Amino acid sequence: MKTIEEIYKPFNLSATRCYVAVFRIDIAGGYINLEHKLPSYVQNLKGIYISIDDRINPPTLVEGFISLNFNGQSSKIFRQTILSTYYSLNTSRPFPFDEQLVPNSYMQGYYQDFLSEKTVPYQLRVYLHYEPLTTLS
Repeated sequence: MKTIEEIYKPFNLSATRCYVAVFRIDIAGGYINLEHKLPSYVQNLKGIYISIDDRINPPTLVEGFISLNFNGQSSKIFRQTILSTYYSLNTSRPFPFDEQLVPNSYMQGYYQDFLSEKTVPYQLRVYLHYEPLTTLS
């Protein structure tokens, strides 16, 4: 039987490739639907990191909440409270998320903004750390 450490083996996310999806947030205090077509080379999703470039509020303030799903909602759902990463020197590491993605599928979900009108517009970035399933030789 595998131990917990073997099941949840740490993954070196700094050694993986990264794809960034950028969303412009223009409306404060509401729900924003997110949909982004992923390129075919993003196939084995290893980790997710979210950043927000809010320059007004302190980094300890909760900026919003994000919920993402992949493969037409047949994969695990990623949900996370988002803090500002603009002034934070000690940002968090990517969240491990080991999931196979269908080539050319969509990343879908929503973002709930908790900020005021003075913060918009700003950018929400979704960093997808991935490994390609096939390599070219």
